[in-house]
Amino acid sequence: MRRALDALYLWSGYAAAVFLVAIAATVVAQIVGRFFGVAIDSTESAGFSMAAATFLGLAHTFKQGSHIRVTLLIGLAKGRARQAIELWSVGFGAIGMAYFSYWAGDLVYYSYVFHEISPGLLAVPFWIPRLAMALGGRDPHGGHDRRVPAGRPGGDPDLRGERRDGARRDSGGGE
Repeated sequence: MRRALDALYLWSGYAAAVFLVAIAATVVAQIVGRFFGVAIDSTESAGFSMAAATFLGLAHTFKQGSHIRVTLLIGLAKGRARQAIELWSVGFGAIGMAYFSYWAGDLVYYSYVFHEISPGLLAVPFWIPRLAMALGGRDPHGGHDRRVPAGRPGGDPDLRGERRDGARRDSGGGE
């Protein structure tokens, strides 16, 4: 199961990178179009690509430990207090993402049912770009199981499996 989730996170990261390249391509197309006197309106496609890149990149970034964390309170806590704060943070994050995922999925479903179409030049059914948001929002749930063991006293809560002293922890994933 760990390998399947890690592969899902990796491919979500690749998909996010593709959407970042799509944003760059739309910007370059606008610049080149302006040079030749052609107006290219790609506001919608850039916006859809930005939403997809943001949400699809969440799981990969979370797994790599690259999210910005404010550790002021956690850094002051020791032992069981630190573990309790870590577990509360992970639980709160998991519940928040579950809530977001449910409503994002609901939004995709009703966009599909009511045939919502984007109002701009590109008549794109809204369920298509919203699907990337819903799927990307769901991915980090599996990564929370890596956060819980990291909150053990004496270990830095790091997804890469390293402790403060530089030693590696067994991730249990057969990597």
